[in-house]
Amino acid sequence: MLDLPDGGVSDQLFTHLTGRHPEAVDDAFVREVVGGRSLMITGAGGSVGLATSRLVSRGGPAHLVLVDRSEAALDRVERAVSPVCNVTAFLGDVRDRASLTRIARDASVDGVVHVAAHKHVPIAERQPAEYIRNNVMGTQAVLEVAIEVGVPQFLFVSTDKAVRPSGVMGATKWLAERLVLGASSAGCRCSVVRFGNVLGSSGSVLCRFREQRSAGEPLTITDPEMTRYFMTPTEAAYAVVRAVAYGTGGDVCSLDMGSPVSIGDLAARFCTGGGEHDSSGAAHPVQVVGPRAGEKTHEAPPEGEAVGKTGLLRSLEPMPGQVAMTSAMQTLERLCRKGDCRETAERLLDLVRTMYVRSVPEAAAAQGV
Repeated sequence: MLDLPDGGVSDQLFTHLTGRHPEAVDDAFVREVVGGRSLMITGAGGSVGLATSRLVSRGGPAHLVLVDRSEAALDRVERAVSPVCNVTAFLGDVRDRASLTRIARDASVDGVVHVAAHKHVPIAERQPAEYIRNNVMGTQAVLEVAIEVGVPQFLFVSTDKAVRPSGVMGATKWLAERLVLGASSAGCRCSVVRFGNVLGSSGSVLCRFREQRSAGEPLTITDPEMTRYFMTPTEAAYAVVRAVAYGTGGDVCSLDMGSPVSIGDLAARFCTGGGEHDSSGAAHPVQVVGPRAGEKTHEAPPEGEAVGKTGLLRSLEPMPGQVAMTSAMQTLERLCRKGDCRETAERLLDLVRTMYVRSVPEAAAAQGV
């Protein structure tokens, strides 16, 4: 198979695996949204960060500021976009406020797209404190720096796992969403964009299937009836651009990703090829290993009002009060210092469920939260 920039997912393969044609990018729209802007992208070296950086670079930004704490990943994305736009790459951690402040101020950034996050669901269950520090406190640090230096727009990249979260990763993203949504003001327009599973991104099920096939091992799936919403890395990046364009502040944007796909169907379709070359011609057995800690059987479908014919959905969500958020952050800091993994995970989920029920009582009751 060709080494495709979109996580190795051709349109043909994506359609074969999901039954949906990936959405085409309107380059003129991208230029209209990002042309002449100075944008900072955190987590630029990750799969979604790389795809976003590539797409934004095509739109003619005045300056693209890339931040990542992986040296190799940062070098990769810098080399990918530097031929087409003015780019500055910084090695740094989103929890380092002093460094972020210097970067944002020196570059005169007028928009921040905060992609950086830990995303691996089972690892989150084993190291909840690290996910709290990175996903929640890291988001708080980037957000506060953006507001402090006068950045007029902030977009937080989240996940559908933040809707009625069942595990640590989703819970940390839900809390980070509340921080962002609650900070929106006339001075800084703060919005959230939620994604489904990005097929072909680092650590995705497609990458695992390919590794297992190459090793001659069975494809492992958690539950054949488990369903997920899938998108390509380029679709994720295009959703970011549209959220930059249409996010009004205090709102949640989502992409209409069609119907969910069962993991069993995805594995079966992968086994039939979909245009991928398999010289062995051997069948690929599938082994069911059971759900992993923190996983749901089904993710919530995207919700909200359609934004014209853009494919974007936008909604406003009830928010916990400021007192509740301040108390939650203090509790999380104490838990992280204490370092007990099991207690931290349990307290985090209890905290989020309580805040969710208080802020969305009817929806929570309907869903049995």
